[in-house]
Amino acid sequence: LAKPVLDTTTPNPTIAGKGTVVSSAENELA
Repeated sequence: LAKPVLDTTTPNPTIAGKGTVVSSAENELA
């Protein structure tokens, strides 16, 4: 897996707090 990326573009504070590559994937799907 790639390095965890801090996702600040998502409105969800829980996902943004995790700052994982998963949040980036979910942001793409959103």
